[in-house]
Amino acid sequence: LDMNREKPIFNTYYALAACTVAVFATSSQVHDKGKIDMSHIRSATLAGGVAIGLSAPLIPYAYIAMIIGLIAGVISTLGMKYLKGALELYFDLHDTCGVLYTHGLPGIIGGIVHIALLSVPSVDRQHADYWQTAMFITMAMSILTGLITGFILKLNIWKRPPDLKCYDDQAYWEFPHQATED
Repeated sequence: LDMNREKPIFNTYYALAACTVAVFATSSQVHDKGKIDMSHIRSATLAGGVAIGLSAPLIPYAYIAMIIGLIAGVISTLGMKYLKGALELYFDLHDTCGVLYTHGLPGIIGGIVHIALLSVPSVDRQHADYWQTAMFITMAMSILTGLITGFILKLNIWKRPPDLKCYDDQAYWEFPHQATED
């Protein structure tokens, strides 16, 4: 076995497995009746893979990959349970597909883990400063472009549907099964 080549694969698997266990456990703990919420499972099980992706080749031990997956699963599930409602209530932000909880939060965790691993003496530090700068620039550009997009969408030049029709696609899409002959 070429461990340098297979280590990232194993680490990704360990992170995904630990993340999945963490999501099931956390989802049942935060539910009022102890049930598992499928929206948590759908979005958060991938969080471990996102969090480990950049760092997988650098992680020397399987338990570190599993801890990263566990943290990503818990943070993603808690974010979906509590942060989603707060973002909708206070900022009128709707993450209908759970992108923030599947990719955003775990991606930030992954960037922090990667920078932390680059600071370990046994790991090659050649590009550590570049990764820190890249993460800072990525976060700044994401926030800036998100604010600009939000500002543009809030302008009164758009034909906004009433709140009751917010998730009704019939006003904007043509559905073949409802089409009539002209």
